[in-house]
Amino acid sequence: MSSTNFENRSTMPSDAGVDLAEYMGIARKRWKLMAFIVFVFLMGASAFVFLKTQMYTAGTLILIERAAHNVIDIERVVTEIGNASDHGNFYNTQYELLEGRGLAEAVIQREALPIVPQIYSNRLEVVPIPDSRLVEINFSDPDAETAARVANSHAALFIERGRAMHAAATSDAAGFLDEQLLELEQKLRDSEVALAEFRRSHKLMSLDESNSLVVGRIEDLNTQLGLATQDRVRFQAQAEFIRENGAAAHPDIRSKESVVLLRDQLNELIALRDTGTRPTLGVGAKIADLERRMDEEIRAAANEIRASAKAAANLEKNLKEELAREKATARELKDVSVEYAILAREVDTNQKLYDAVLERKKELGMAAVLRESNIRVVDRALVPKEPSNPPASQVYAFAILFALLCAPAGAVAIEFFDTRIKKPEEIENLLGLPHLGSVPNFLHARTRRQQKLLAASGGAQKAVVPAGQPLGGALIRSQDPRVVMESYRAVRTNILLSRAGDPPRTLLVTSARKGEGKTVTSLNTAAMLRQMRARVLVVDGDLRAPSCRTVLGRKPAIGLTEVLAGHCEPEDAIQQLSEGFAFLDAGSETPPDPVELLSSSRMRQALEIFQKDFEYIVIDGAPLLPVSDSVALSPLVEGVVLVVDSETPKTLVARAHAKLRFARAKTIGVVLNRFDPKAAGDPYGYNYGYGDDD
Repeated sequence: MSSTNFENRSTMPSDAGVDLAEYMGIARKRWKLMAFIVFVFLMGASAFVFLKTQMYTAGTLILIERAAHNVIDIERVVTEIGNASDHGNFYNTQYELLEGRGLAEAVIQREALPIVPQIYSNRLEVVPIPDSRLVEINFSDPDAETAARVANSHAALFIERGRAMHAAATSDAAGFLDEQLLELEQKLRDSEVALAEFRRSHKLMSLDESNSLVVGRIEDLNTQLGLATQDRVRFQAQAEFIRENGAAAHPDIRSKESVVLLRDQLNELIALRDTGTRPTLGVGAKIADLERRMDEEIRAAANEIRASAKAAANLEKNLKEELAREKATARELKDVSVEYAILAREVDTNQKLYDAVLERKKELGMAAVLRESNIRVVDRALVPKEPSNPPASQVYAFAILFALLCAPAGAVAIEFFDTRIKKPEEIENLLGLPHLGSVPNFLHARTRRQQKLLAASGGAQKAVVPAGQPLGGALIRSQDPRVVMESYRAVRTNILLSRAGDPPRTLLVTSARKGEGKTVTSLNTAAMLRQMRARVLVVDGDLRAPSCRTVLGRKPAIGLTEVLAGHCEPEDAIQQLSEGFAFLDAGSETPPDPVELLSSSRMRQALEIFQKDFEYIVIDGAPLLPVSDSVALSPLVEGVVLVVDSETPKTLVARAHAKLRFARAKTIGVVLNRFDPKAAGDPYGYNYGYGDDD
């Protein structure tokens, strides 16, 4: 796989899921913490069992009702006068009174208890029984008899205080009712006087009788008016007929007896005259007289009809006026009735209020004599025979249960907040870079015999390099466990395979911060390359704080700084560690601007010169986050190796990688240094190699 592919690989998010194997790994890793948590819980349980004073708990069961069972309705009085709370608030108030400081002090004083109210309250427990009006009063004390006595005393004092409060409320209510009686008596007297004065001023004997008379007159007038209207309409119709058709044409006039008689006589004379059978002397005069008389009769009948029409109209008018007057009288009487009803209702209301308050006052007097209570003792407290403390077995069982719950939770929580890189897989997920290898902390892996041999040889400060391998406390040696050698061989192999057919010849080894093992990794990787019979040059590229010389046991000498500054030729600054294995120190002095030197053209030319004499050039660079030296140098090399210590937070590693990506460096992978397989949850990793001297 080429370095270009490594660069373009996208950063993969960390897998959020944790399977059972990972949980088991966390448990193996954090077993000491989990054991400590279990130990703490057990010690706490032991302290609770042995230091906790044995307590005895006794309980008194009482019944709390809304009102006492009296023959009078005193609750109604207290509710109205005292503005009592609703059902829920009533019982909550009773519970607060049971747990109140005042009642506790009274019980302490009565029973002469050697405790303060705060301790008393802590030992007292008020337990309402669900869906009932029962309440259990529990009290705990080291003495069983005292516990029972105090529980009973607490209930008795609560009942006494309730009676006292009830008596006080009754007394207050009686005083209030006396004041109300005086006010209501005066109001009743004033309303009765006002009603009597109203009757006298309006001359009212009986308002109902007056209303009945007026209503009767209105009904009679309505009946008469209806008849008068009918007569007026009938006579006016006849008069109109006479005016239009003549009186003689009116049917009633034509059928009138006198007119019919005259008409018959007139017709006989006319018939006699016309036949001529008898003498007609004087017939004409008789006919004229009859006609005159008939006309007079018809006119008289017509005048009678006209007079009747006029009389009917006048009667109708008079009846309407009378009806209007009666209706006005009725309205006036109605207004008087409304005002009268208001005054009468006020008298009635005041009378009822006066009677009710007077009755309540009598009930309060009875309540003061009876002194009933709404609280009763159902079961008195008995002397407990066994302590109420939980048994030791139960305490230890709960302690173990909670320890087994908290221990794994604590281990997982610490693991969750641990931002260090613990597994090689996390490197690829975090950075998207290949994992070149994991190097264990081989200083801890060496046996005591190897450490003694190393101390006898002078340690790292007196290191020599026989057979092409660096020797020292921080460098691998032939006597080291095989797993250490294999770790660096794996790093070497992965570096060589990072680019198929053309492995990188110039390598920059760097890290996020100081102390992650980049120098040791640079030297040991170079030693592994030398084992392939290749010519290798190690360059200390950390011009600010060089450390290769310290690990190799060398004194400061001319080196890379002088080469880049042009003070000497490259071949003059190279130190031979062994055949085919050379070292170029950082220089005898710290330059003022290392970034400018490392990014200069002379650095590129120096690398080209070195490649002529050496097959591989390994540069130990400066840390990435404190300074930008390695960032400036990274584009000039063919591959960058990022060393990550297992204790380095992921955020720092990500920031370091971001700086390399910004510089377009060819980062070929990551070496996980000081890797602890057990800390990663792998009980088998590398164990096979510890103790092998092959």
